[in-house]
Amino acid sequence: DLLLMDIDLGAGIDGTETARAILQRHTLPIVFLTSHGEQEMVDRVRTITRYGYVLKQSGEFVLRSSIEMAFDLFAAHEREARDRIGLDNAFFRQLLDSAPEPIVVADMKAGIVHVNAEFTRLFGYTEQEVRGGNIRTIIVPPEYLQESEALKEAVNAGHTVIVDTVRCDRNGRRIEVEVMAKPVFFHGGQVAVFGIYRDITERKRLERKERRLLAEQKLLLKEVHHRIRNNFMSIMSLLTLRASSLSDPAAIAALEESRGRIQSMMLIYDSLYQTGDYHEVDLDAYLGNLAEIVAMSHSHRPDIQVQRRLSPVRVSSQTGVAVGLMTYELLTNAYKHAFPRDRGGAIELILEQSDGGFTFGVADTGVSLPRPTTTTLPESGGFGLTLVRILADQIGATMSVNSSAGGTSFRFAVTAQQNRD
Repeated sequence: DLLLMDIDLGAGIDGTETARAILQRHTLPIVFLTSHGEQEMVDRVRTITRYGYVLKQSGEFVLRSSIEMAFDLFAAHEREARDRIGLDNAFFRQLLDSAPEPIVVADMKAGIVHVNAEFTRLFGYTEQEVRGGNIRTIIVPPEYLQESEALKEAVNAGHTVIVDTVRCDRNGRRIEVEVMAKPVFFHGGQVAVFGIYRDITERKRLERKERRLLAEQKLLLKEVHHRIRNNFMSIMSLLTLRASSLSDPAAIAALEESRGRIQSMMLIYDSLYQTGDYHEVDLDAYLGNLAEIVAMSHSHRPDIQVQRRLSPVRVSSQTGVAVGLMTYELLTNAYKHAFPRDRGGAIELILEQSDGGFTFGVADTGVSLPRPTTTTLPESGGFGLTLVRILADQIGATMSVNSSAGGTSFRFAVTAQQNRD
């Protein structure tokens, strides 16, 4: 087809505007026929088409020749366009076949348009075997058809979808794959779906192995902690049994103190065993339980009240053991030495968060230390205070002691880095 267009169409739009509108819908050669030979008019027509510009007074021969040349030029343009499309298609196919991952191009109904060499290698189907077929009936297992339909609907709605799933090769072998499906748009509309498959069979096998090893490790750690707890219980029972056979009050007290220290450590393992977290412990809950046990062991002193001000803090199990032993020593020390028989009062257990780290301590309203201080723990003292000093150094705690007639306060600050360590 060819359109012979007069530039002057009378009232309304002229021939150039009409030709421009036609070319938006159709591809065909247009030859303009006009009585205007001005340069301005020629330049105006050139912006629309270059198939011919004939003056009306040129005669029939010139008009026919212009039409023939327009047909020849249009045919040459068509051949050039087809060759260019052919090259583009060849390049596109070469690009897909060079891709390291299996690729499929499908239409909006999941009909296969093209698959690459890696698709053939993974699934065993050649392009000739699957072209035009539905991807869902070729490689999707029956139990995954509903999932595949949901994936298609999401992509047809314009979404890119990435999912781990299972597909089948031509022999029925199940292959674990990661699928990325992406919509393809052309001229403002969605025309196809671009799918990439990645064989993740080995990755999934390693993930399952890792989960199994972690489960076995968790079970082993649980058994280890259970046995440690049982060992603590056995040691505590032996200490109790031994204390019951003694008559020396000092020896009995020493064994009871040792039993209390072991019990403070056992509480940590109780917490680890019950929560299943073998690395960290809720320090506030742990210290609260420890305070209750210490108070129960001193139930003969109802005139001494233990108050708790504990903020939520999580620490490593190692740090928890050290803090628990320190707290136990300070609580029992306050019960034993801060309150003579004729004097009651209060003991406050404190735990606070501070800049990623935490502070903890024990304060009482009893009598002061033998040598009142406002600095650090006195070098002199019994085994309990010596143990507190050693454990404070072990966890890198900054220690401060304030002791006067109004009571004694022990405070320890642990930084964020020390808490992580």
